[in-house]
Amino acid sequence: MVDGTATVAAVFNVSGNLLLLPVHGIWAVVWMTVATEMVLCIDLSAVLFHVWKNIPSARLGGNAA
Repeated sequence: MVDGTATVAAVFNVSGNLLLLPVHGIWAVVWMTVATEMVLCIDLSAVLFHVWKNIPSARLGGNAA
């Protein structure tokens, strides 16, 4: 799952830079870096939430019967 997250972020960054660099110059690179970090944060948070939801309740301190 994390490999997919890095791939999505890389494709987002490169495609955004290719589209925006000719128009906005170096500022496109700056803002695409910020936007890519936001994409990574959201995707990795979703992965961590998914993993957390799949932890058995016995490991979370629940009653093990």
